[in-house]
Amino acid sequence: MFPFRGTLVILVLGIIGFTIVFGVTNLPGPASLTSITRDPVLNFSSMVTKNQSVTELNTLLQSNEDIMVIDVRSISEWEEAHIDHPNVQLIPLPKLIQNPNQINTESDVYVLCRSGNRSSIAQMILKTRLGIDVTNIEGGMNAWQSAGFPVSSDSSIR
Repeated sequence: MFPFRGTLVILVLGIIGFTIVFGVTNLPGPASLTSITRDPVLNFSSMVTKNQSVTELNTLLQSNEDIMVIDVRSISEWEEAHIDHPNVQLIPLPKLIQNPNQINTESDVYVLCRSGNRSSIAQMILKTRLGIDVTNIEGGMNAWQSAGFPVSSDSSIR
């Protein structure tokens, strides 16, 4: 059972353009609502999202800035190709949703996935659950590899 399904639904709705969500606050069971409200549950129009290119991320990693890059892809995607840098760690999106508190909020946080979709969800989750600004890497690993930046297929997970 996915414990934060309602939160994920609200976040996905916000990402695809439904900027004010009414009514759903929690979906603990297959289809039951625990509360319905006339006030917005979440207003995405007040959220400013930050995005950055893979070129800018590469510059930050090369300069050893104190940042945390969270790769929210699956383990199998990580094993195929990932950024090999000590500041980059794998936390698949379902695990991040279950426990966002594992994020070091002392560093600037960046999220990436394969194309930018899952990382956008991660960005919203961290913003709403932890209240931190998170930067999404535009184009994700697809853009990273297209730019010719180095990748590793070492299967060890950080």
